[in-house]
Amino acid sequence: FGAGQNKRPPKLGQIGRSKRVVIEDDRIDDVLKNMTDKAPPGV
Repeated sequence: FGAGQNKRPPKLGQIGRSKRVVIEDDRIDDVLKNMTDKAPPGV
């Protein structure tokens, strides 16, 4: 995978990944905030 991407990195893939990461980051932030606020037992 690394070699293939290194040979010719797809622009579309990179953009999609960036967008996905941003969305995931936002969601993770919300989840983390909720977890800290709720402080569920066991976690």
